[in-house]
Amino acid sequence: MDLATTACHQSRALLLRLTDLTAYEREIVWQPNRRLRVADFKGSVANRPSQAATSNNIRYRYPGLGLNKAHFTIETYFSCPDFYFKPSATDSRVLAHEQVHFGITELYARCFVRQLG
Repeated sequence: MDLATTACHQSRALLLRLTDLTAYEREIVWQPNRRLRVADFKGSVANRPSQAATSNNIRYRYPGLGLNKAHFTIETYFSCPDFYFKPSATDSRVLAHEQVHFGITELYARCFVRQLG
C-alpha cells in the first residue's frame, strides 16, 4: 500500500497494487484469446449434480442517437458468480467443453449483428 499526496490539491488516496484480478472478476466478455479457467467459476458447488454449469449471455445496449441513427453495442459474456465448477481429474476436458458453449454463444451474437446490418 502507498499513501499518495498531491501538492496541488492536497488530496490523499490509498493505492493498492493487485497483480491478479481473477478473484474480483464478476464477468468475462468473450475475446478470441481469453480461455475460461477454473477460477472463473465462482458459483457454489453445494448440491450441484454435474461437474460444471454455464449459461452464457448476450447483452446489447442501444443509446438513442436520434432519427434514422442507431449504434448497438453487443457483447457475449460469462457471469462468474452464476456458474460453478467442481474440480476433478477431467478438468481440462470439461473446461474445453464449457469454452465451446461460450464460443457458440458468441456465434449467435454475431448472427444477431448480421441481422441488424
